Amino acid sequence: MKKFLALILAVAMMFALVACGEKAPAADDGAADAEVTFADLEEMTLVYSSTKNDKADAAQLAYLEAITAATEGKVKWDVYLSNSLITNVRDIPEGVATGIADLTTLNINNYTGAFPLNYNILSVPFTGVTDECRLDIMNYMYDKYPELEQEFTDNGLKLVGWSLTNSNNLGVKLGKEYTGIADLKNVDITGSCGDDAEILAAAGAVPVTVAFPEIYQSLEKNVIKGFVNHSAPAFSMSFHEHIDNWVVFGEDSGICVNLVAVVMGLEKWNSLPTIVQDAILAAEPARAEAEAATQRNFDNMLKKTMTDAGKYVVVLNDEQLAEWQPVVQPTVDRILADMEASHPGFGAMYADLKDYVANYGA
Repeated sequence: MKKFLALILAVAMMFALVACGEKAPAADDGAADAEVTFADLEEMTLVYSSTKNDKADAAQLAYLEAITAATEGKVKWDVYLSNSLITNVRDIPEGVATGIADLTTLNINNYTGAFPLNYNILSVPFTGVTDECRLDIMNYMYDKYPELEQEFTDNGLKLVGWSLTNSNNLGVKLGKEYTGIADLKNVDITGSCGDDAEILAAAGAVPVTVAFPEIYQSLEKNVIKGFVNHSAPAFSMSFHEHIDNWVVFGEDSGICVNLVAVVMGLEKWNSLPTIVQDAILAAEPARAEAEAATQRNFDNMLKKTMTDAGKYVVVLNDEQLAEWQPVVQPTVDRILADMEASHPGFGAMYADLKDYVANYGA
């Protein structure tokens, strides 16, 4: 009788736990999650914020549409372009982390203090990164060095994917074709960051600080005679109208490369159903390739427009690049020393990246 009563009590407790919402064992949870389909989900609207206009952000907008299609219409987007939602670029990481926007792209060049490893590993000048290897290199580095992704987590962000801009190069008005470093002596040029300004000064040029929105007007009025940036803004913002040389530092390479990360607020990411997370990640490789194609198009259009106008597209050969080495090396050495002091092991990470680039495709 006692055994029978104990059995009855155990059964009653089991039903009570189920009625109170007790979770099933982990194996059952997994089976239940696997059975969830998009048809089971309610529609959700996520907010996308961008600093770009619709033409410059075409690859990203197509990515949003691909996610909507992949989720059978359950994920929709409110899209804010041209800084219309988060108006101050400096506020974007916090704005996404706190839920003002759910998804955005971050040019890490603007947030060097928050992402020192991510910024410096690719932005050390003259790493030799080429357009061909620029996507593959990020897969390699992120798989090997989890501390790169940890910087995003520490800032309340989920790294969804990344893009690399075309390498930064030099647009300048010389009145003749560029032949060597001596041509830049006393020429007013705005850099894209402090490091290339330091290099320009060492080369004899005069670094001038100009806010990005003011570059076109400054070129037009001859306040400056040149800029360091990549081909997309050089063409899309019509900077090329006021230069006569596009100087490329190595075939399909450049002075340095900027990393652009696709990020979501970590809290928002963790709240999404697994199948939605999977759909977002599954659409990412196609987005990265489309963005790379967009960058190549800008590069080709810039070079063609310059050539058609009788201007100069100068790709520096090995001998011409060697002329820059003693100018650049002190800046590289300083960056490596500073980073090794603040982030021990950075030097080995940088050497690994250089080795990957040198042996890419071998």
